[in-house]
Amino acid sequence: MTARTVAPVTKLCYAVDEDRLGALLAPLFVTLDADEDTMAFVADERVRRHGRIRWAVRALVRPVLGAFSANALLDIYPLFMLSQAQWATLLAPYAGGRLLDVGAAAGHVTSRLAPLYDDVTATDVSRPMVRRLRARGMRAAVLDLSTHAAPEGPYDTVALLNVLDRCARPQTMLRAAIDALASSGTLVVSMPLPYDPCWYDGPVSRDPVERLGLRATDWEHSAAELADTLEHHGLHIEAITRAPYLSGGDRHHPLYVLDAVIIVATRT
Repeated sequence: MTARTVAPVTKLCYAVDEDRLGALLAPLFVTLDADEDTMAFVADERVRRHGRIRWAVRALVRPVLGAFSANALLDIYPLFMLSQAQWATLLAPYAGGRLLDVGAAAGHVTSRLAPLYDDVTATDVSRPMVRRLRARGMRAAVLDLSTHAAPEGPYDTVALLNVLDRCARPQTMLRAAIDALASSGTLVVSMPLPYDPCWYDGPVSRDPVERLGLRATDWEHSAAELADTLEHHGLHIEAITRAPYLSGGDRHHPLYVLDAVIIVATRT
């Protein structure tokens, strides 16, 4: 299996068909848009270019380290999903306290989420990624939540941002994230849709050992299936939104985009 193919950005999509989303989720939908910080990221990445030497080094180390670790080592493919202001809009009733960001990568997304919390811990399975997180001043640990318990829990909020479709055991990871929550804590889950899972075993892309029960091929029905999955794990859906998951580009395209859902749910 190959990794998900991402397309060059043509537009940034935040809207949904509420009828297809369903009567239960439509009232919970939070409409966002491309704010100033979003467009600044897009503009910066359209003009930013890495030199040929850096791409040549990536080609050499990727077969050994894997794509994610190589990207962290060379500080390429920066990521953006929501600005700090957009996170504040989505999480206003639930911010504050302790945050655990699972699979935080190099911290591009975490850095915009972290200011909403009093204490932040980040994890990733990649050592180069964790070094990047620590260089940003974050408390970070090399840890796979699907095999090891969360450090120093419980947490008021646990974030699983674009990791459930990129891990070997997403059901196990989801249960572990819920276990790491304090009573009435908040889980924030994001995922590119439609569901197209794989995980990286070093440089090799593999099918997951477990799968989530998401089979729809359109965004709205896929989002509803993910919400159902969270509810089956004892969570109550509080808010849902749609946002582009942006990545800095390369010599082929200046910017790439995936179409993500973000769901805010509380432990019941």
